[in-house]
Amino acid sequence: MVADEPELARIYAEPIPVGPAVLPEPPRDSYSSPAPEELLPREVVGSQRRFTPSPHQWDNARLIVAAARERGLPVYAAVIALATALQESLLENLTVPVDNDSVGLFQQRPSTGWGAPEQLTDPNYAAGTFLDALVARAPDFRHLPLWQSAQATQASAFPEAYAQWEEQAVEMIREILGE
Repeated sequence: MVADEPELARIYAEPIPVGPAVLPEPPRDSYSSPAPEELLPREVVGSQRRFTPSPHQWDNARLIVAAARERGLPVYAAVIALATALQESLLENLTVPVDNDSVGLFQQRPSTGWGAPEQLTDPNYAAGTFLDALVARAPDFRHLPLWQSAQATQASAFPEAYAQWEEQAVEMIREILGE
């Protein structure tokens, strides 16, 4: 059935519903010039450790940051992951089991369900698995101290040890992002 002219006039006279006058801003990429509070949302806990990474350690750090960014996670997730890998392996991809059967950048254990040894010694897999576990096991990581988020993810015998790498992780991420 075709509408007659009075009906069409009524339809066209009604205002067209539109969205808000000002469109919301797209989500900010926290990796583009991250604010200090995005990198370290709370005070650093305890004394800090430092070392000078080798080129391959820098490569592993870049890989961790890229994995967090590719997953759409905030830059603080990359800080947590990098500090964890610094504590667990100093960014060395451990291919020979250490401390029971721990391998890879994060000393993840095949016997506790992290994956097969050949998967865990693939830095891309290890970083992705850590980040996925971070989101699953510490969904409120944005509001927790770094060491608590890392501990919820890793279940370390020395949970507070992750905190000693906060500043080094932030400095490395700033360098990686070209800050």
